[in-house]
Amino acid sequence: MMNWEIRFPLFWILGGELFIDGGYLTDSFRNQSIDQIEWDGGFGITLMTPLVPLRLDFAIPLKKSTGDINSWKIQLGASYIF
Repeated sequence: MMNWEIRFPLFWILGGELFIDGGYLTDSFRNQSIDQIEWDGGFGITLMTPLVPLRLDFAIPLKKSTGDINSWKIQLGASYIF
């Protein structure tokens, strides 16, 4: 998995993110190519709480190999993975 992310303050306890993710899941390393990596990009909003940051991220596939190029994905999470 690959990840590029930039985080920036918005105001008060809110922050923003822009990101690009890439990855590939396989059970064998034979016949693998860098062209098989799936990519998505998106943005997020973070609420900085006293315990953990709460994130709401929005992403869309950047490569049309799966057929759902216009399918936005939404993720709600706590903390930073990377």
